[in-house]
Amino acid sequence: MNYSYAASPTKDTISTDQQLATIIQTHETFYLESSPLNQPEFSGNNAKLPDLSAAFLLEQYQKGLAIYQQLIALDNEKLTQENQINYSVLTYSLKNQLDSYLNKEHYMPLTAESGFHVWITSISKQVDFKSLTDYQDYLARLSLLPTYFAQQTYWMKKGLKSGISQPKVVLKGFEQSIAAYIKEDVTESSYYQPFSNMTGFITSSQKKDLRQQAKQVLSAKVMPAYKAYFDFMVNEYQP
Repeated sequence: MNYSYAASPTKDTISTDQQLATIIQTHETFYLESSPLNQPEFSGNNAKLPDLSAAFLLEQYQKGLAIYQQLIALDNEKLTQENQINYSVLTYSLKNQLDSYLNKEHYMPLTAESGFHVWITSISKQVDFKSLTDYQDYLARLSLLPTYFAQQTYWMKKGLKSGISQPKVVLKGFEQSIAAYIKEDVTESSYYQPFSNMTGFITSSQKKDLRQQAKQVLSAKVMPAYKAYFDFMVNEYQP
């Protein structure tokens, strides 16, 4: 979205344009705070994963709705031409987000080809590992994967009860996409990749300790989370 304004707006448009600017800024803050993945360098966010609890999702919906209501209360005909475009883009984006919640799309965090268990693996590539803290934060984030998987599975169970799920015919063999991430040798996991070629800014002894911690977290937390999701898919979701 282009947040700049058309040159020399008339007196009639100044007030409405300023209101839109305030709403855009509010939405930007809302977006950044909605997930630690949206603002990775802020306040320890690299040690966190998205919160998918019912309370947090409801709170996000209510905040988004408040912004949307402020937005549609504007007289968009008084906006500059450029801001009319900004208005339309933001209105469309917020409406889709609100509809997604109301339509319970979080009940089905997967497609016929992929799912959250694949998408979340990108966390191993989202950080530029340059310091000891970067690796420690990543280990903390890995430790949260069981909670993240449990929250996703909770919503999928709600989806089954509500009739909101992928057609069973398209899920044939889907479990193999989960099994692909279950490694007996955790150093073969994509989650371990950041520890394979570590930065020169940390000592050899720190590297050894971090690698040991990574193996422990992957063995005790990450692999069990994938195995539990595999079992859920095979025993509850697909049948």
